[in-house]
Amino acid sequence: SNETEYVIQGIWRSLLKLDRAFSTTTSFFALGGNSLQFMRLYHHYTRWFPVCSQFFSFPDLLLNPTVRG
Repeated sequence: SNETEYVIQGIWRSLLKLDRAFSTTTSFFALGGNSLQFMRLYHHYTRWFPVCSQFFSFPDLLLNPTVRG
């Protein structure tokens, strides 16, 4: 796990109110996330990673809903 994955896991834990560890290959939806939370997740990504958000879109994220994706 690298620093970016660590930051992303923190965002997921906060958004999903998780207090347990999870694999970087676990789907956002398998952890209990829903479509509204997924929209919020995308918003968090665009704030935390502004340069990267120019290169990926909401559909890209939807196709790969894992920390590693």
